[in-house]
Amino acid sequence: METPRNVNPMRGNCKYFDVIFNEIIKHFGFPETIVELGCGSGKNLAKFSCVKLAIGIDPLLENILKAQRIKGNFQFILGDHEYLKHFETNQFEVGFTCSVLDHIEDFRSALNEMCRICQNVILFEPIIKGQSRQAKQCETNCWKTSWYHDYSSWLVKVGLEFSCKSYLLYSKNSGPYFHQIVIDSKNYLGQE
Repeated sequence: METPRNVNPMRGNCKYFDVIFNEIIKHFGFPETIVELGCGSGKNLAKFSCVKLAIGIDPLLENILKAQRIKGNFQFILGDHEYLKHFETNQFEVGFTCSVLDHIEDFRSALNEMCRICQNVILFEPIIKGQSRQAKQCETNCWKTSWYHDYSSWLVKVGLEFSCKSYLLYSKNSGPYFHQIVIDSKNYLGQE
């Protein structure tokens, strides 16, 4: 893992969707198919209007209704990480999450499915201080608990190649660091 850098694209008044778009393009070029787990109101996916197929999955109906207003080759699906089982192996060129896996206690099943259905996965996930954190006021009941996950150990255990960069993050709520984990999952068939 690289030493955290002082310059952080994820800090300050940045627009996350711009950072996510730029990082995906930098690592993978322009994908034809893309999926986001925890798409919220669809702002991250909206940047990918030129792709053939962009799918967003979120467990909150209010988010899906907002996302469905976005024009283009988008499908927004009400569901959680269990919905990923509906997709075929390597169906998507790229899959990504942004501060989603830290809200799923059994992150392994979600990450397993993301790596199975996507040729490449990029995670933008915080490292949490302690075992849980106080939710922000705007967060709903389903996000009130967050967990610290050791993504790297699980990826090594299942034999997936990845790179990880750590960035300084905001000083409150999410803890000191944010990870950008890039995973090559082309040959991954998933675990039973």
